[in-house]
Amino acid sequence: MNTELSNRCDLLVTNRGVIKEAFKWNDSSMLLAAGSLFTGLNQRVSVERLKECEKILKDKTGLLSTYRGNVKMPVLCKMTLADDPEAYLEKLMETEKKMKHLKWIDHEYKVMAALTLCDHAKKENIPAYIDQMAALYQGMKENHPYLTSGEDLPFAAMLAVSGMDYNALITEMEKCYKYLGMRFHDKNACQSLSHVLSLDPADHVSKCEHIFKIYDILKAGGHKYGKGYELSVLGTMSTLNVPAELAAEEIMTRANAALCGGNEGELFITAWLGILDLNTGH
Repeated sequence: MNTELSNRCDLLVTNRGVIKEAFKWNDSSMLLAAGSLFTGLNQRVSVERLKECEKILKDKTGLLSTYRGNVKMPVLCKMTLADDPEAYLEKLMETEKKMKHLKWIDHEYKVMAALTLCDHAKKENIPAYIDQMAALYQGMKENHPYLTSGEDLPFAAMLAVSGMDYNALITEMEKCYKYLGMRFHDKNACQSLSHVLSLDPADHVSKCEHIFKIYDILKAGGHKYGKGYELSVLGTMSTLNVPAELAAEEIMTRANAALCGGNEGELFITAWLGILDLNTGH
């Protein structure tokens, strides 16, 4: 394993452990996601900064607020990274309030969508991006009325800030969905993966085949990689300019081995670390 990957794995374990110790009663998957965020930025998490942001969050929200539920850790992490955590929270809450007309969407998904919009759009442009997000969500709903639900709204936000053409995105998503369905039978998983793949400018056949190849290499190597929600994780690989063999061996196989070492509690097995540039799709 190369030194950089080894160091990132060590940093992930450290960050995740530090956050878990400070926020014991939070969802374990959210704690891992929080650790992954800081690790992806090659930063050690500051518990003191997280606690300061938690106090701001408590001061600004009610006891039963959505912001204190499952989305608490993502919100705290983004506040921690902001120059002005209180101003960031205010912008986030204002953005989420602008989605009131999306009455059929759970508030937690609106907050997750708002996080993406706040991070990639200027304040004055947010209403236009919300409209684009809502249009993309509606396009998903029209193509797949029974599959599309609130959990797809954050994907729609990600696509909205990409700057890509609406019709091109909807068309590409559908092409990828149909092609993926020839191999994978979980329709929800195929839809989520198609959202991610639509950001890749490559043609739908080549990027889907790239996913198939990575999956086959992992299976051949004895890794029990699922065909459900796990598939969307592989979507990020289609935008990496690396051969499928290298992606599967170096990133998945060796990183998995490093993360499992000393993991007596078996709290997680494999984590994928990546930074997606929403402006370029890479």
